[in-house]
Amino acid sequence: MIFLAVAIGFFAENYREKMAEADQADELAKSLYEELRNDSIQAQAIVAIRLEKEACLKYVQQYFRDSSLTNLPRQFYPCFTKGLYIGTGFFFQPRDGVLHQLISSGALRYFKSVELQQKIGELNVSIANVRSRNDKEYHYHEQYNRQLVLSHYDVDWASAVKKDKGKIADGLEEYLAGNTTIPAVIKNLKQFNREETYTVAFMYLQILEVSRRDDLAKYVKANAELLAAIRKNFPGVV
Repeated sequence: MIFLAVAIGFFAENYREKMAEADQADELAKSLYEELRNDSIQAQAIVAIRLEKEACLKYVQQYFRDSSLTNLPRQFYPCFTKGLYIGTGFFFQPRDGVLHQLISSGALRYFKSVELQQKIGELNVSIANVRSRNDKEYHYHEQYNRQLVLSHYDVDWASAVKKDKGKIADGLEEYLAGNTTIPAVIKNLKQFNREETYTVAFMYLQILEVSRRDDLAKYVKANAELLAAIRKNFPGVV
């Protein structure tokens, strides 16, 4: 009888632990799914912003090569601003709070599926690669774009466009939606080097395109695959 009671107690305790782990896994899966879904939406929005920035860079790099530097068309400075002046707002910053908790706390063991653990590992690598590319883009912007802007960008035009807006990007959208033209010039024109400026814009464009087509695309794929794996393994929590 004593042995039977001990055995029953052992199995009951084991059952409670398994149920507790299952509940914990469900909660973590739900939180992770929500985090991934929000990032998926954000990534798509960032891709749209980056495509617009890349289009502006293509425009200005060709303009710098062989177009008039004194008779600037209305669309030149908005593209100059979006392509080379604005250095933030287009980075995708993946959130990994739940993912970090899973890995660092050892809670990943609650996810019994080998496929699920593999997809989590792949996403973790993708996040690291995206952040590495963000750093590369930022350092290029600070080293090359910033100097170009300081030397030749018309800050009076930017000030007039910004007006009382908090950010130049907000004033820029209003300017583009209207039909007025604010005159602008390329500053220090005598020191302006067409080929050098073209190269700065060209190289920056290459960096952005590689980030979007490679690292960001791989993150989007890893995100979608992990979402699918969570739906497959935890159909009741999503």
